[in-house]
Amino acid sequence: MEHEQRDSYLIPPNFIEGGTLMGGMFKTRNVIEAGILGAAVGLPVMSLGLSLTARIIILCLTALPLVLLALIGVGGSSLSGFILLFFSYLRNRRVLSQDAPARGRDGKELSMLPTWSRGKKSAPDTGEDEAQLKSRSRFQVDLKERKVNQFKTFLDPEEKVRPLNPLADYIPIEKVANGIIYTRDHRYVKLIEVVPVNFLLRSAREQRSIIYSFISYLKIAPVKVQFKVLTKRADINRHMDTVRRELAQETDERCRQLQEDYLRLIQQLGSREAITRRFFLVFEHEPLPGTKRGQEEAEAIASLQTAARTAANYLRQCGNEVISHENEDEATCEILYNILCRQASNERPFPQKVKEVLAEYMVAGRPLDTIPSNDFYAPSRIDLTHGRYICIDGVYYAYLLVPSDGYKAQVPAGWLSLLVNAGDGIDMDMFLSRQPKDRMIRKLGQQLRINRSKIKETSDTNTDFDDLDSAIRSGYLLKDGLSNNEDFYYLNLLITITADNVDDLEWKVAEMKKLLLSQDMDIQPCSFCEEQAFLSSLPLVSLERRLYERSKRNVLTLGAAKIQRLHIFFSLLIPDMNHEERQLLDDALIRTYAKLGITHENSTLDDPDRPGQYRTMPVLGDLYEVLKESQDTRRLANIINRLVNGSAKTFNQQTNVSLDNKYIVLDISELTGDLLTVGMFVALDFVWDKAKEDRTVEKAIFIDECWQLIGASSNRLAAEFVLEIFKIIRGYGGSAICATQDLNDFFALE
Repeated sequence: MEHEQRDSYLIPPNFIEGGTLMGGMFKTRNVIEAGILGAAVGLPVMSLGLSLTARIIILCLTALPLVLLALIGVGGSSLSGFILLFFSYLRNRRVLSQDAPARGRDGKELSMLPTWSRGKKSAPDTGEDEAQLKSRSRFQVDLKERKVNQFKTFLDPEEKVRPLNPLADYIPIEKVANGIIYTRDHRYVKLIEVVPVNFLLRSAREQRSIIYSFISYLKIAPVKVQFKVLTKRADINRHMDTVRRELAQETDERCRQLQEDYLRLIQQLGSREAITRRFFLVFEHEPLPGTKRGQEEAEAIASLQTAARTAANYLRQCGNEVISHENEDEATCEILYNILCRQASNERPFPQKVKEVLAEYMVAGRPLDTIPSNDFYAPSRIDLTHGRYICIDGVYYAYLLVPSDGYKAQVPAGWLSLLVNAGDGIDMDMFLSRQPKDRMIRKLGQQLRINRSKIKETSDTNTDFDDLDSAIRSGYLLKDGLSNNEDFYYLNLLITITADNVDDLEWKVAEMKKLLLSQDMDIQPCSFCEEQAFLSSLPLVSLERRLYERSKRNVLTLGAAKIQRLHIFFSLLIPDMNHEERQLLDDALIRTYAKLGITHENSTLDDPDRPGQYRTMPVLGDLYEVLKESQDTRRLANIINRLVNGSAKTFNQQTNVSLDNKYIVLDISELTGDLLTVGMFVALDFVWDKAKEDRTVEKAIFIDECWQLIGASSNRLAAEFVLEIFKIIRGYGGSAICATQDLNDFFALE
């Protein structure tokens, strides 16, 4: 029988975020700001001519709250960062409308653009500006005189067309042409729509095939990629109109009764559960060095068209199809219309919107061949006066961000389906930014050396020790992945929540927080930076800098957690193993599997000589031979020699019983001492794999003498392995029960 084991994947903590101050409780920047505030407020108070008691009371009422606030921070940011963000929000509060100029709450006329982007846009046209024609510098090489002459060539002036809807100038898009989006910050972006597949209904083997095909695409994909999921309530009116027409023509009373029942059912389901989801892949052009001046646009068009065809070919291997359109410009505008005008797109399809815009230009006496593309998808009104949400054409938007430390360290395949299937009005944007390998390897090596030197000076009872230990283990994992031809990415997740009123919006936000909290994930609102989040959610591959820094998490193209369990096994066997030995052991494990033809690719598990079966797995003796090759790992080899050639050499054998039997006994009663914990973990690891084979079969895992794995004789890795079973076994249709004679065993480890 073939085992359908579901893979799990690692999302390592950010390796550069290690070490804090004051026992690991507070960030360095927060401590510095707290010290400055405490000195700025405390010194004047202490110089007052009052009694000591009075000065202490004043300090408790003034300096102490400020110091505590600075230490804790606000909304995941430092106090100074939050204050700057808040004042930026106050400066940019305004209401944008197509019928009136932008105004603040006090009625004062304001600029259409936010303060942080006004420098990126050219100043308003004036007579002096119009008189100065655009020019381009050119160089001429004079071989006889052996010199280079610089001169200017003037370009034809571009006709500036003002849109009828002033909000069209707010959208950071210059135009849509040649099937691509031209942004106002001079970038070229391609937007394609992808037909999804139901990943969770696929078998484990099919899921692996999809994952590895997708990894193959990421290796040749553009450097910056955005995946956007747009969720809207489905429009069932067309189907209901068809049913009503058939009902009007039906003469049989019993058939009419059935059709009326069907109509009521459709209305009932459509009001609650009819949801459409659209999936988009967005990427931008990365100009190559050496591009000739003046040819950037032609190169960008050709490059993005090629990238779109490549994406379609690779996604087809994953089972997806890329939707092709006869008119790509019109299709791109239709997608932007559905994103920016949610309510209007539900009431009026895009062709009707186009007719309305054409009619408005005809009434205004404006030419129809120079209409700015932004006019076709610009909203009518944007209210940016609230700190917790924005309102666009009567629809309320709130934005949530998964912070850098808000991800689970280990996730199953398809873990983002939790957000994709969250419900109506909940969109997701995932940003992937590939980092240069050579630069990241240098930074990893440098940071590992710094963290190793810090951890030697830190007591293991200090909470800062755990942060450094996690950063070191993450750094080794990332370094190993990069050395095995994996790519290093920064991942960002931005969630958009929409509702028809503020109460529904707040309820959805609260429910989303509960949902992610139940999955051990954290989430933070984008308070006072809702406008930045709104602009970042547009399909332009442009996440605002502060949001990017706040939410970036390092990931690899593959984070399979298969060797991780072997590390737990050896950590139980060799409790005093240091960080260098862990890394050397990891390298030895990889080389041991590689000798038998097994690499990080799950497809290498299949035996080519025996289709449908796995290759012969290595045993401890194979690892022992690899460890003996190096002087640095000779100590590890001597320790496991007991399990290879010594009294416990039964561990160094292939399984000689059929594990497909209905009744299996794993007898570890003869094991004693340190081998009992090791044997218990091996048995539990096998039982856990069996429990995950089939979600439809009910099962229960009973762990007797659980203190062996979670008590003082164990370690944190083994305890976390047991904890993970209790957390997620319900998702596999099972339950877990543990037994011990003393409740203190559960708290003896830490």
